[in-house]
Amino acid sequence: YAREERSLQSRWTPQAVAANQPALSWRAGIDVLRTTTEDCVRSRTAGLEKIALRLSGGFDSSVVLGLLRGCSQAEIVCVNEYWEGAPEGDERDQARRVAEANGVLLHQLRFDPAAVSYHRALLAPLTVRPTLSILGYADPNVAEFYKDLGCDLITSGQGGDHLFHRSRTPW
Repeated sequence: YAREERSLQSRWTPQAVAANQPALSWRAGIDVLRTTTEDCVRSRTAGLEKIALRLSGGFDSSVVLGLLRGCSQAEIVCVNEYWEGAPEGDERDQARRVAEANGVLLHQLRFDPAAVSYHRALLAPLTVRPTLSILGYADPNVAEFYKDLGCDLITSGQGGDHLFHRSRTPW
């Protein structure tokens, strides 16, 4: 993938790694996926006091919330960033239900496309495809909101499709 002078190149692919591994039974695969994912979450959150999870209420961010609750000692607060009239739809009700079911505080943060600094968006790291995350990075109101939360980590369910190997990348 290339854009202007920037490029993104894969150094490995899941297919190449999987081709060199023995096939696992369904149960063993579930166990390996669960253990590996939990170990990653424990490792990444060790020593943190407060984590903000960008909770859409969809499958991926809901799974991340469950993992955080089970694998981290940190306080977890959830934030649902919504954009009125977004083509993806309004997921505030789903996020609210997921947060309530998990006993965590949910903040709702209205995303305002008019507040986006497109100059700042251009400074964001290159990704394979544009995402709302880049727009959130470019909105100073969103950045200030997260700063005021005082969290050690801001995370989301983004990339969950890769966990279940539904990659949109060409490699």
